[in-house]
Amino acid sequence: IFEMMEKKRIDLTIEFPFVSHFSLSSAGLDLPLTIEPMLEVPSFVNAYIACSKNKQGQLVINDINAVLNENISFPAYRDIFEKWIPQAAMQAYREGYQEFLIESGR
Repeated sequence: IFEMMEKKRIDLTIEFPFVSHFSLSSAGLDLPLTIEPMLEVPSFVNAYIACSKNKQGQLVINDINAVLNENISFPAYRDIFEKWIPQAAMQAYREGYQEFLIESGR
């Protein structure tokens, strides 16, 4: 999609800003990225882990949650995700990370 934008074959795409930013960086493209908020989208994106709905699947989810809870407050953990965030959205991301992940204890 971004290669088509670079070639002026399409004008826009609707994506999460962090996905667009990471995709552009990964492809080595330097297109201008304009972020237009959509009112219907929550201020912070939740992610979910899906596994088979059985005992083993629940054990995997429990193990992943334990690792996340152990590491979520470390700056190095947050920094892993910041490479996905465009600079224009960085402040909102950091505020959301603090509010939704650190302060709420998720």
